[in-house]
Formats: sequence, structure tokens, C-alpha cells
Amino acid sequence: MKIYTKTGDTGTTSLYGGEITEKHSLRVDAYGTLDELQASVGFARALCEVSEVRQALKESERQLILLMTEVSSSKLTVHMIKEDDVKRMEQEIDRLCSKGFGFSGFVLPGECLRSAALHLARTIARRAERRIFALAAYELVQQPVLNYLNRLSDYLFVLSQCELKSTKKIGCVEASGDELMPYGVPDSWDETTDVAIIGSGFAGLAAAIEAGLKGANVIILEKMPYLGGNSRISGGGYCSWDSKLKLREKLGLGEDSPQLHKEDTLKGGAYYNDPDLVDRMVNEAPDGLNMLIEAGIEFEPTLHHLGAHSVARSYQEKNRSGKAMVDALHNYAKRCGAELRLRAKVTRLWRENAASPVTGLRYEQNGVQKNLRCLKGIVIASGGFARDTELIAQRNPWLGNNYMCSNHRGATGEVLRYAIAIGADTVHMDFIQLFPCAAAKNGVIDRLALECYSGAGFGTIYVNDKGLRFVNELAGRDEVSKAQLMHQTKPTWAVFNKDIFTRLNTPIEVLEHGVKSKRLIFGNTIEEMATLAGIIPDSLAATIDDHNEILKSGLTDNFNKTVTDKMLPMERGPYYAVAQWPSVHFCMGGLRINRDSQVLDISGIRIPKLYAAGEVCGGVHGANRLGGNAITECIVFGRAAGIGVANEKEY
Repeated sequence: MKIYTKTGDTGTTSLYGGEITEKHSLRVDAYGTLDELQASVGFARALCEVSEVRQALKESERQLILLMTEVSSSKLTVHMIKEDDVKRMEQEIDRLCSKGFGFSGFVLPGECLRSAALHLARTIARRAERRIFALAAYELVQQPVLNYLNRLSDYLFVLSQCELKSTKKIGCVEASGDELMPYGVPDSWDETTDVAIIGSGFAGLAAAIEAGLKGANVIILEKMPYLGGNSRISGGGYCSWDSKLKLREKLGLGEDSPQLHKEDTLKGGAYYNDPDLVDRMVNEAPDGLNMLIEAGIEFEPTLHHLGAHSVARSYQEKNRSGKAMVDALHNYAKRCGAELRLRAKVTRLWRENAASPVTGLRYEQNGVQKNLRCLKGIVIASGGFARDTELIAQRNPWLGNNYMCSNHRGATGEVLRYAIAIGADTVHMDFIQLFPCAAAKNGVIDRLALECYSGAGFGTIYVNDKGLRFVNELAGRDEVSKAQLMHQTKPTWAVFNKDIFTRLNTPIEVLEHGVKSKRLIFGNTIEEMATLAGIIPDSLAATIDDHNEILKSGLTDNFNKTVTDKMLPMERGPYYAVAQWPSVHFCMGGLRINRDSQVLDISGIRIPKLYAAGEVCGGVHGANRLGGNAITECIVFGRAAGIGVANEKEY
């Protein structure tokens, strides 16, 4: 049907139920204002980052649809909004006020973009209330409708306080006592360089290489006693649709493209991703991979098909060692003139005011604090905030403070806070990725965990203690993790046989270590292995038989898993089981950047001379990161940051 009907060209419109009335009638004005209110609530939800606020606004949008339905008819006998809806909102308002988010004096809406959007919605709610009271003077309007709008405006005020206080709590830098000092410059500088890079993982090292190649003097500041951060403990997988190795052609794997890689990434992120960022990542992925090869990094002569990717496009470092990759990149950076300083913890970013460039930073090393002037700029590559328990609990209350984490102990997110304090905006802070195959006892992502994840593309199945599958093993990490957390008992198990293990090209040492550490359980028969693991043997045997039949038939199973010719049935032993459980693994949210890795403020304007790359940034992965895309993101945007900052004029 056509969008335009022309039926309203005469100044009339149809009410719900077919009744014709004038467009300037009180009823049309009332539900039209409700339509405006719902749109403003949706706009606020798109901006807000506190998970609890987003959920509350989504429910309010649904309620407003019902409210519009009720108001848009004079003959409706079934009432959509009830007194119970009003009472529930009152209870929620009271709960939030008890936590300190109530009225404490008049506020300026413009203190925070997200809070400002909620204040705008609040004022529209008040106008909608006035319009419906005007209607009620002439026609019957149910009392719960009037009460609901009144409470909704109060609710929106409280939610605006949640966003505002959350931002302030995260974004301030405490100088002394209660004094907040987000801006300022030091009285004097102790050192000067062209470029300072905070963090020595893939993103930081890629930035250092590119800046050094352009002739900039580069200092890398790493707070830990060793370099690499999370990059050091990664599995060394890099996703790209092409490279100078030309493995696709050599292996006869068919076509891949930046368009397909982009679509997979957007789909995996539930389309919350910034398409412009994704576009740059996928298009420059081959160039980034070629740089790794030039740095001396060797990859396996095959491509891996990771979950939620349409095709095999993951290049694996030959030993699946992030440390080997970090060491190679560090050597390359040194050849480009970069200086690495370990145990150098950044404690502040210097920016005179909201309109000025970033001029430098303060760091502490061996108990001595120094102010480092940065003539061209700063690259933040400090990683995510997975070990900032306060921030994780704040953005994801359902996780709480007691959660397993796979990140290195330095992933505490303080540099992210410093950037927010000088005006940087954030995006997707409530999107936290869990890795479903981590060790069930401590959350560690070891070699076996990676093999279980990669093994999904070769026929590995995930079962619970009853021996039943519960998820599409090829689904995104978030879907698998949620299935584990919501419906299963701890632990769940990855089950495979020797044929699948052989297909993974895993060194026998990994197998031997897994058995010795009791991380891996095996048996010559399904019954033997299941009994040792505490899985119901008969049920597991039936599950494996069913899965084998699905693979042989080539049909899509009940979990919508697409069967490929790489998947092997489990028809003979030995059989293996690895206990697994989700672990907080990756923060999709962080600093908002543009495609040139420039950090943006809450107005969408770049902060001069401030760049960021890697997990400290948000926007690339959306709601969930596809496996293998993390290193790609780090390298592509690390390179962009290094090139951009080196081209800056000296300040």
C-alpha cells in the first residue's frame, strides 16, 4: 500500500474505529501530542547508556502505544491503561528516589546530552497531559489515563537524574576531597614528545608504528610491568576477507568480500554498530593483516570459520599466541623509533577547557609523577573496563559485582574515565560480551576454550548436564552465553571426538595438558566419557546420534544451525568433554570516535589532538563482537590513529 493516502487533504482524519473528525479537534490534538511524546521517548532511549534507563524507556514506549490507541477513539470500551500501570510506575519512582535519583533542586537540562533528551520528553509529557485534560472537559477520558501521564513526567525526571548522575560519577576526576577538576593545565611540563600512546596492546603498537613511520617522536606508556595487555593473552585470530597470503584462492574457499564481512559484523552487533566505522574496519582489514605479516608474524596455512561469520575468514597466528604477535609488533615499533615505558600509569589528561586541544598528560612511574607535553597529540589505547567492577555493575546491574572475567588484571578502565572528564562522549557502555567457552572454575580463556569455540564450525556440540543441546553452537557469543546463564546449570560442556580434534590441527601438547590438569575429560566410549563428566550417558548418546543425522542430511536443525561440509559427525571415539561457562570478556562500549579514530565530545565534535583505538572505543561492534574482529579493529583503527596524530600540527 502507498504511504500517502490523500484522505486527509480536506482537513479531516479517521479515528481508531473509523469515525471521521476534524484534524484540529481536541482528540486529534491529544493523541497527536502523545505520538510526539513517544517519539521523544524513543529518541532519548537511543541516546541513553544506563541499561536500566534504556529498559524503562522501552517499556514506556510500549505503554504509550496503548495510550494512543485508547485516546484515539471515542467509542473504545476496552481500556488499555489501568490503575495498576500507574501504581507500578509509582513504585519504580519511589525505588529510584530511595537510591538518590529524586528531586534535589532545579537542574540545567544541558549538563548532559542524554539527560537533556529525557528532560525534553518530560516537558512533552506535561503538554500531552494538558491536551488530554482539555479533551476531558468535553468528552469522557478514563482517570488512569490522566494519572499515567502525570506520573510519566515525574518518571522521566527521575530517569534523567539517573543518566546525569551516572555520567558525573564516571566522568569526574577527583583532585582532592570533593573537588572536581576535569579541565586544566599544569604549571610546568617535565617532558615533551610529539605523540604519547597510552597502552601497549595491538592498537597502541599499531599506532606507534604508523606515527613512527611518519617521523613522529613516540612514547608508549604502559602501566603494567609487561607490555601487551589483553592482546598478550589473546588467541591471535584476525578476520579479513583478503590478504597478501591469498589463502582463499589457494584453499579453494570461494568468494569473500568487504560487503559480506560488513554485513556479518552489523548483523552480529544487532545493527547497533556505527556503519561508517565498520566500513573502514572491513575495507582496511587486508592492509592491517599485511602489516602484521611485514612485522614478521606467521599465520597458519588455513582459514577458520568462527561463529556468526558467513564464511571462513579468520587467520590464526601459527602458535595461536597473542604474545608472539605483541612481541613482533613491539620490535617493529622500536625499529620505527618508539620508546616503551613500563610501570608508567597515566593519572590525568590535560585540557585547558572544553574548546581547547588536549595538551598532554600526567603519569606516575616508580613513585614519581611527571607532566608530559604532547605537541601533536595523544592516542588512548588503554583497553576496556572489564575489571572495573563498579562501572560494570552500574552499566549491567544483572551481572552484579561477582562475575568471572577473562581480561588481564590491568583492564580497570581509569583512562576511559579521564577522557570522559575532559568532555569525551561514550557509546554502548551497557553492551558487555561474555565468552561462553571459558573455564568454568576461573573464567580463563585458555587454548582449550578457544578450540571449543573454533570447534563449533567443525561439529563440536554444546550440551548441559542432561546431555541435551540448548543452543546453536554457531550463534554469536552473546546468544550462547545467555542460553547458558538463563536456562542451564553450571557448567555446560563442549563435546567432540578425536576426528574433530584432529581437524582443528591442535598440537598434542594441548591435549596432554588438558588431561593432566583435568580441564579435559575423555573416554573411549560416549558412556565412559559422560560418566566421568557427570552427564547423563544415554541422553548424550541420543543427542550425538541426532546431531550426526542432521550433519548427514545437510538440513537446518531445530536451533537454525546451518550445516557445512566442514562439520564432522561423531561416530567413533575417543570422545572428549570440556567444562565451560561464560566469562566477561569484552566491552563493546567506550569512547565515541569517528572513522579517523578522533575522539568526539557529547556534541559530536572532535576533541582536538585526542585519538583512541581498540577496546577503549565503542561503536564498531554494536551489541556484540564477532570472534576475530577485535584484533582487526585494533590494528585498523590503531593505524588510523597513528597516521592522524602524526599529521597534526604542533601545539
